[in-house]
Amino acid sequence: MKILEVLVAAERCAVRQYTHICNITAGKDHRTYDLALSILHEEIQHESWFSEFLGEGPSGHFMRRGETSPFVRKFLE
Repeated sequence: MKILEVLVAAERCAVRQYTHICNITAGKDHRTYDLALSILHEEIQHESWFSEFLGEGPSGHFMRRGETSPFVRKFLE
């Protein structure tokens, strides 16, 4: 479980950094903004998966039907 906690922390750091890049490039550098935004969406999804797997509940980045993620449900039964 410790490795998953490290992964969640790393993903949250990445989300902060790509959010910062998006904030400083918005309206100024469209190509960099689009690339950073695409990567940000992936990092948010990764953070959500690790967070849900650790039992922190849905991260709020996207809602799902049911109590658990379809990706980790088989590990929680």
